[in-house]
Amino acid sequence: MFSYFALMSNSLHSAYPLFEPALVNEIERNGEHKFLPSNEILMRKGQFIRSTMLILNGLVKVFRTDDDGNEFLMYYLKPGEACALSMVCAARHEASPISAVTVADTEVLMIPIETMSEWMGKYKSWYQFVIETYRCRFD
Repeated sequence: MFSYFALMSNSLHSAYPLFEPALVNEIERNGEHKFLPSNEILMRKGQFIRSTMLILNGLVKVFRTDDDGNEFLMYYLKPGEACALSMVCAARHEASPISAVTVADTEVLMIPIETMSEWMGKYKSWYQFVIETYRCRFD
């Protein structure tokens, strides 16, 4: 039988296969592992972001709302992805212009902003992941 940490490690490697082993070890040490039910609000417009989410399983809807409460869908986050806007807002210490909610039961690893910044210079696979995350959202 697998231990909890072995299951998390398998989920992490499955969703993010290009992360180098040393980075995976740091993610496992520094990330906060969470299981979230469907319809859980993860982020609200105006909230300050202290971490970004790596999606291991499930689905997250990222959207904007106007002053009348109308939603504008921006994108969905699937396993192997992270929210580009949350990364930008976290790095710049800005309030979020977006909201996010789970669409299905979702498993995530929350990565603190201080750690994200440190890994940009330390791990090539993290740097490439962040750049690719930005690029995909602009495409």
